[in-house]
Amino acid sequence: MLPAPRSPDGRTIREDHPIPAGRGSAASIMPVTNMLERLNEEIKRRTHVVRIFPNAESCLRLIRALAVETHENWLEAHCYLNMDDLREHKKEVLRMAA
Repeated sequence: MLPAPRSPDGRTIREDHPIPAGRGSAASIMPVTNMLERLNEEIKRRTHVVRIFPNAESCLRLIRALAVETHENWLEAHCYLNMDDLREHKKEVLRMAA
């Protein structure tokens, strides 16, 4: 299976709608749902705000900080198993057995 075609800014293009000839093809671009695409959009947005970086290292620092922030937010938002509930359940089982 071939990967989905991409627009110049990296977003996924819908295959069920042909790209219209002419100036704009905004109707055929899907909203961003991919986490990596979202991160790329956020990097692009924040680097455009700064506009001029004194050196490449300062740009990399901004991108790293954004990547770390995104990772931490993802970890906090995606708690698959709450260990506190498991501990409470074990305590209840021990109380019932005693």
